[in-house]
Amino acid sequence: VRELASRGVTLVKTWVRADPKMPPELFGALIDEAHRNNLRVAVHATEPADAKALLRAGIDVFAHMIEDVDDELVALFKEHPNTAVLPSLAAPRLATGYAPWLDPVDPLLAATQRPEHITLFRTRIASTTPAARTRANEEWTRLARGVVRLKQAGVKLGLGTDGGGQNGGAQGNGNLMEGL
Repeated sequence: VRELASRGVTLVKTWVRADPKMPPELFGALIDEAHRNNLRVAVHATEPADAKALLRAGIDVFAHMIEDVDDELVALFKEHPNTAVLPSLAAPRLATGYAPWLDPVDPLLAATQRPEHITLFRTRIASTTPAARTRANEEWTRLARGVVRLKQAGVKLGLGTDGGGQNGGAQGNGNLMEGL
């Protein structure tokens, strides 16, 4: 963290969700050191228990949507009003082929993505089972309900940009999908 601060970095992003999971002692120390060096900390952590521990530790930004939003989580966000969430809601749908902009290919997609990437995404859509699509739509609905609840609680929300390429889609299209 100190080295990053010396290089002019202003935000550090890390994972808590990795295997093995980053323990609270480590992410707490990372957050404390970052704040001592005037850096903000964004974390990829989607499980509610991790999110609650991170809020208690003083996290600045959740880089993805938290899987479930309950009363305790909402209360913790109210105790930490400067913490923001970047939902990336489109990820479940992108992973299973929700792509109304693909047939026909949207001009922006055609101008920004290689043809082989578009072919890869079309292949992914063709091989997705109906059960997988149902699960993805259920996950999207659950995440969207959580975002509404956070918005109603006054939590700062931003545009999540992590969605697309890793799911066989088009990097950046997750931003366009957030509102669909």
